[in-house]
Amino acid sequence: MLPSIKSELELSDTQLGFLTGFAFSAFYALVAVPVARIADRFNRRTIMAIMLATWSIFTVACGLAQTFLQMALARFGVGSGEAGIVPTSLSIISDYYPAHQRGTATAVFTAAIPIGVLVGFPMAGWLNDIIGWRWTFIVVGLPGVFLALSIRLLLIEPPRGHADKLAVDNPPPPLRDVAKYLWHCKSYRNLVLGGAATGFGYASVIQWTPSFLVRSFGMDTSEVGNWLALSIGLVGGTSTILSGWLADLLGKKDPRWYAWMPCAAMIALIPLGSLVYLTQTKIYALIFLALPMALYPIYLGPLSAMVQGLASVRMRATAAAISILTANLLGLALGPLIVGIISDMLSPKLGPEALRYAILSVVVFGAVWGSIHWFAGSRTLREDLAANKP
Repeated sequence: MLPSIKSELELSDTQLGFLTGFAFSAFYALVAVPVARIADRFNRRTIMAIMLATWSIFTVACGLAQTFLQMALARFGVGSGEAGIVPTSLSIISDYYPAHQRGTATAVFTAAIPIGVLVGFPMAGWLNDIIGWRWTFIVVGLPGVFLALSIRLLLIEPPRGHADKLAVDNPPPPLRDVAKYLWHCKSYRNLVLGGAATGFGYASVIQWTPSFLVRSFGMDTSEVGNWLALSIGLVGGTSTILSGWLADLLGKKDPRWYAWMPCAAMIALIPLGSLVYLTQTKIYALIFLALPMALYPIYLGPLSAMVQGLASVRMRATAAAISILTANLLGLALGPLIVGIISDMLSPKLGPEALRYAILSVVVFGAVWGSIHWFAGSRTLREDLAANKP
């Protein structure tokens, strides 16, 4: 919907990058840690229900925005609401599934991202053409309020430490102790930074590729939504689940595979991800898009599983939140914003094609940056996991 929003609200690419990146991710990151601290202490399903209702209401508010400032405030609210769902969910999942199954379990959970695209992109493109971007926000936002109620009533809250066969009744350690413990864990530090670098490129591709296809190839939003649903949704969803399962399979023999797999994906992404933005032919760009969409999500399941494995039971939600804080501030917040800035800088010379090279530069930089941290994290992973073994 970005082209329609850009036109009606008269926004620059930098402003669009702010709305899709920083406005959402900064508040997402800042709220995640305090909500996770609550989740490590109190009922997690209640927190999830409140967060879901909050971001759904603010999604509706996006459709009511009349100015850039109003849209930014609504995006702040969406990010604040979504902040609590991932750390809280991962904490619950780690109590449902033992360590050797968490890669698959968390991959199925994080596959909600590409599966959401599979449904959301064609729906948003179709609704945008028929009823406009404002009503599209309203239509997709309202169901979340009812889903929040179903989570509160139907989700079962497992005992903490259940999957690890631990009886946990002690309170969570102070935040300072958690942060100190995680910072001194070299694997955690490098894997989280690797995830941030990967998200730097992944978020930029997801947020800006629709506009790139519209500007460079003259596609309409419905056509873009259908194609991206296949590449991001179907290919990305399949890759997410399979990579989590494969990481569990290989990780039984050597847990370093949880870091080696994302590292290999980032190295492969440098040439393969660039093909999308170097070709001048629409059909090739659409076909090549499946390559980065298969490679980017590989890190989702392994990273989530290792964050839970490297943290003790009473700090798992907080460990996930700190990971999210880092990923959002360094990756998701900056990636789309930097693409917008570079695009505006290149526009006087390149016109609509400026966006093509802005995305390309962020994809390559993020892949190189990420591969360094994934490899560094693999070097100490076995020792750090053994030190935290229940």
